[in-house]
Amino acid sequence: MNKNLFLMLLLVIGFISCSEENSNGVQGVPFQERENGKWSMISTDNGEVIFSNEFKTPITMAVEGRFMTKNGKDLWEIYTAEKKPKKIGKEYVWATCFHGGRALVTEPNKPVSIIDKEGQTVKVLDKIDNQIVTGVEDFSEGYAVYKTAGDYCGVINADGKSVIPAKYCNIYNCSDGKFVAIDKKYEKNFRGEDDSDYFFTVLNTSGKKLCDIQRSKYEWIGGFFQNGLLDISVRRNGKECWGLINEKGEEVVRPTEKIQGIEDIQGDKFVYKHDEKYGLMNLKGETLLRPKYDLLRLDGDNLMASIDTGKEEEEYSYSFIDEKGEKLFNKEFPEAFTFRYFGGKYTVVMIADNKFALIDQKGKAVEKQPKMWDVNFNTGDSYIQSDSMDIDAFMVALGIIPNGVDGLTFNTPVQKIVAHYAKNSDKGDAEHPGTDPYWYDVMEELNYTKVFNSIPVTISISFPSEISQRIYTAEEIDEENETCAGSSTSYVFNDIKPSSFSFDINLSSVKQNKVIYLYQKICAKFKQMGRIVKENSKATIFTMNNGCTAIIVKDEEGISATWGKNIDLSRFDTVKY
Repeated sequence: MNKNLFLMLLLVIGFISCSEENSNGVQGVPFQERENGKWSMISTDNGEVIFSNEFKTPITMAVEGRFMTKNGKDLWEIYTAEKKPKKIGKEYVWATCFHGGRALVTEPNKPVSIIDKEGQTVKVLDKIDNQIVTGVEDFSEGYAVYKTAGDYCGVINADGKSVIPAKYCNIYNCSDGKFVAIDKKYEKNFRGEDDSDYFFTVLNTSGKKLCDIQRSKYEWIGGFFQNGLLDISVRRNGKECWGLINEKGEEVVRPTEKIQGIEDIQGDKFVYKHDEKYGLMNLKGETLLRPKYDLLRLDGDNLMASIDTGKEEEEYSYSFIDEKGEKLFNKEFPEAFTFRYFGGKYTVVMIADNKFALIDQKGKAVEKQPKMWDVNFNTGDSYIQSDSMDIDAFMVALGIIPNGVDGLTFNTPVQKIVAHYAKNSDKGDAEHPGTDPYWYDVMEELNYTKVFNSIPVTISISFPSEISQRIYTAEEIDEENETCAGSSTSYVFNDIKPSSFSFDINLSSVKQNKVIYLYQKICAKFKQMGRIVKENSKATIFTMNNGCTAIIVKDEEGISATWGKNIDLSRFDTVKY
């Protein structure tokens, strides 16, 4: 098996905890009997086919008796996993699988919602604690991390009730009843250049702090607990040394050169990496399986291992072994997946190219094994975004005018522009606030990100020269050589005005129809202020009534606009390719 395919599977179905029973995990695997055939589903509970040749479009795995497929409008539809599947709920732009009877969905042009297994709305998540919600992570252990328009994170429970307020720059999904978070008081360091001088905070599900972990103490700090332990690493003598800490921040396995990476943790054992190979070790640091495998995963009481066959690039042979390295059954597969991800009773393996099978713990195929030409491991979306973009309100809030944007103009004094920039950025410190010209003697452009009607926008203001300059004493000036020496005594702003304004709207995760509509609205706004000179499918150039030139560009990342004197128009020709 291609190792990257297995890693992709772990990302796709990694929501299933090692401790979960099959009733809370995958209950059905989609498959095609032939190339370009309709999709069927086989049960991981009893190995029987649930339904056969029912869907033309790919379907997701069944979790808690529900699965999904995309319709002709590229919207999710949810169905019951039974002999004659029944559609429940509505159509959704985004949708997760079910966890504990709850799923997160987004209807077209609406906020994120929680629904039950009958498709009924439990709660609309337009705002939480009076803050606009822009997106929600999939449920994990009954909790979901949400993100606000201000780019902060909080946590809700399965009913949508706030349990941890949105005062964190980042929160990892719940693991072992804990969250790893970064408080927004460390935002400047977390989002800035110095990404080591802050703390990770471990919280319980009520938001109570269990411990703080100093970022600079470790080279790496994991975001997810496994069996009450968190992986960390340090660098000693240029080498990575990995270990484990508990929820109090205490070292359980001291970082050592023997361990160069940690994967699964289960009970008192964990999978570790050394010299790009994987082995098994216990919490005492004793090696149980030497690192000789190209991939190793804990699988209940046993393990799944792979070894490079050496025949072709990235060709692997997979087998199931015990903790002594002995094979559970004398079979190897070009592709295989752990039993635990499918509830423990069965798993999916590849027998040969385009030939998959469902096998039990003894390696035997199910009694009435159907022909499985292909399988699909998709479970739906893992991050659900709001689709309630009010484009008209956004345009008003952004405040585009011929002479500027966001309340700034070509005639705004530089001091006021800097004050506006400092308010919307993390510039400054205790000695020199963000409004001090001290910071700007080598800067000709200011950039800040601001949220307008729940949409983050990066605004740039360019100047014809440095924004400020240093002032030297007479003793420090060597007039003969026209140079300055020594330290400056003060800084002053230069008497300059902006030469151009720009804004950049990141819409990479927004549905294309909304991107196109917003692009049309922005172009219409600029057309009111001038006339179109040149246009193609992705860019438009304008001559404005105030003598400025403007270019609007739409690409896969979003929409950008620049206007002013002597601006760069080269993107007009490059964006269409």
